Amino acid sequence: MVLLALLGMLSACERRAAAPIVRFADAPTPATTSAALEPGGYVLVDEVSRPVLNAPRVFRQAPECAPAARLGPGPCTVAVPAAAAAAPAVVVEITRYAARGETDGRVERMLVATPHDGRVALPAGLHRHAIRRIELRGVPALEEADRTTAPFVVPPGALLRFAIALDPATREVTEQPVTFEVAAVDADGERRVFQRVLDPAAHDVHGWSEVEVPLDDLQGRTTALRFRARAAAAPAAFPLWGDPTLWAPLRADDRPTIVLVSLDTLRARSTSTYGNERETSPYLTRLAADGVLFEHAYTTFSNTLGAHMSMMTGLYPASHGVVGLDRTLAREHRTLAEALRGAGYDTAAFTEDGLLEGAIGFQRGFSRYGENRGVFAAAGDAPGTFARALAWARTRGGQPFFLFVHTYAVHLPYEPPTAYRSLFTDQGEPIPTAGLEYQRLRYEQEIRALDDELRTLVAGLVAVVPRDRLVLIVTADHGEEFGEHGQMTHLQLYDEVMHVPLLVLLPEGRAGARVTAPVSLVDLMPTVLTLAHVDAPPGEGVALDRVLRGTEDDAPARSALYGLSLPYDLTGKQWRFIARTADGKCMLDEQGDGDCFDLTADPGEHAPLPATAHPALAMLHDAAAAYRERARPVIAAGPGRADAPSTDPGTVDESLRRKLRALGYAH
Repeated sequence: MVLLALLGMLSACERRAAAPIVRFADAPTPATTSAALEPGGYVLVDEVSRPVLNAPRVFRQAPECAPAARLGPGPCTVAVPAAAAAAPAVVVEITRYAARGETDGRVERMLVATPHDGRVALPAGLHRHAIRRIELRGVPALEEADRTTAPFVVPPGALLRFAIALDPATREVTEQPVTFEVAAVDADGERRVFQRVLDPAAHDVHGWSEVEVPLDDLQGRTTALRFRARAAAAPAAFPLWGDPTLWAPLRADDRPTIVLVSLDTLRARSTSTYGNERETSPYLTRLAADGVLFEHAYTTFSNTLGAHMSMMTGLYPASHGVVGLDRTLAREHRTLAEALRGAGYDTAAFTEDGLLEGAIGFQRGFSRYGENRGVFAAAGDAPGTFARALAWARTRGGQPFFLFVHTYAVHLPYEPPTAYRSLFTDQGEPIPTAGLEYQRLRYEQEIRALDDELRTLVAGLVAVVPRDRLVLIVTADHGEEFGEHGQMTHLQLYDEVMHVPLLVLLPEGRAGARVTAPVSLVDLMPTVLTLAHVDAPPGEGVALDRVLRGTEDDAPARSALYGLSLPYDLTGKQWRFIARTADGKCMLDEQGDGDCFDLTADPGEHAPLPATAHPALAMLHDAAAAYRERARPVIAAGPGRADAPSTDPGTVDESLRRKLRALGYAH
């Protein structure tokens, strides 16, 4: 029997009354866990990733095919790794390249008994050039998924909350119903507190099933909880226990609920809140009257991936290194969600898939990481994503939580809802019908539609969370170009891309304040953790809590803020780096060539200057060069598969290719 440490965590929780949550999945991985399993980790089930107690281990294998015979391709086999061969059965998942007329590659799954010779024969007629990917999953005996906690004293009002599911790959190759059970084990024996059957043949078991089990009858008893699943015959689909969590109410809990909303691709200058002549964001302006607006907030990266990772780690891309979809956040870097979850917050994210792939590090620390794949039809689904987020928030029962919400609603392609397509066309100017001005009109109509959806989201939040307990942050990962410097989308480091909105509402913060000192997305993590009374790990941002509360008039002064962009064809295939202040900015390429700008005299960045033009620019030039040197390991690793055009079928899965096409990044 494998035990997960729980007792020490629970007793410490009761003593300090600061963290009402104990998570079995956070316990150290037991050394006795079977080699055929991947202990812990996250599993994606129908668009939602959760941390699990255990899951089948996945191996990616290459096929070995005999030379083609005269009448067709030779037979192909695949080797079964020793760790998978330790299981009674193996699922072989074959993903083929899309054939002519097909949108996606076909996926075939085979369930086979573990072969004695360590090889599995692939279907007849399959040849190497048709195979995109082969993955193998060992299907362990159900007993290997059993877990039992250490004994603990059940506190008053305890509630056990978890989710159950069948591993998606294994449930599609077996029809055996699986019975999930939780039992309480104490000195008097064992009693069942939960039982449910999931049947792979049923239509209602293809997602996570949410479970709440009150433990009132066990209050004050020293008890262990045993998680187990059984089936009438083997092999059966592998059972998943999603984030088992024990909740106990605190006598006093004054921690705020924190909601971080990222409006992907929203540039500050296209919002009326930041001075745009079109009234694109009246609700955002209204929110600003109740909170603090940062007039000069800047991203760290010109694209979605690295910028969001800076939000979640408090690190610049040169430090976190996640600039492509083939990069994974190093375990040494702690995320915002991990820090809040470790302090007792319930955590959830509702994103729109694609580039915020959970597996590269974004899902870390979230009890639920949802990816709305309905955005394939267009670039964004704010109504659907916001509704999912609100539905989850309504189930939290008054506990403080951290909620991250992300939408592509104003991302390319610019397709505003029909009701908004006549906006801003009666202002006495010729209505553009093509070109960059037409694209900007459509983009700003989308912003107006998103502003209305933001109103709905915030109204739903304040109906769930008392206003005096809510911290709301609204920002963006980067902006958008419309030819100001010869390009479209967001490839460069000019301020149409780098300048983003940032608005923060506090329960007892300043109202209507506008902060003029420059701030960065790396400041979000230390700010949030300080507001939540959680120690922040070492990072590169600064906490803005004092300026938010009004104990300081402006944000802390810094010598420079930094930015980075990838080497695109349209920008000379060069990595580019910036260092900036409120008044100046220097932009360098890999060789150290570049321009500086006096932003006071030239806010549009159209009159480049040499670094020698002013001592302040010389300092920024040196700072940009130093940042370039810090980024050398990232440069040496290559640009990776970032959110830029990529057509290499060997590196981009078809589901991701569909997303990139929808966002305008691939053809």
